[in-house]
Amino acid sequence: MVLAAGTVVAHEGHEHKILGTVTMAAADHVMLETKEGKETAVKVTADTKVTKDQQPIKIEDLKAGTRVVVTAVGDKEPYTAKSIEIGEAPKSSKNK
Repeated sequence: MVLAAGTVVAHEGHEHKILGTVTMAAADHVMLETKEGKETAVKVTADTKVTKDQQPIKIEDLKAGTRVVVTAVGDKEPYTAKSIEIGEAPKSSKNK
């Protein structure tokens, strides 16, 4: 089950916003699956800021299934992540 929003891509030379669900995270890249089911790789550098609730975390703390918003730069894929923000988990609705 993919719980991600779609992908929004800007023109060349601009920042790209990629919304997706982490399928794999490594020290040098992150793999995401978008709402459309597209698998996307994003490079991670020492300058990439990874945050949760506006607090810095390590790239190693990203787990498969985590929803993220990536701000990336580059003229073509794979883009390079400037920032990776962990999104909120969807609220579950239980009938009692």
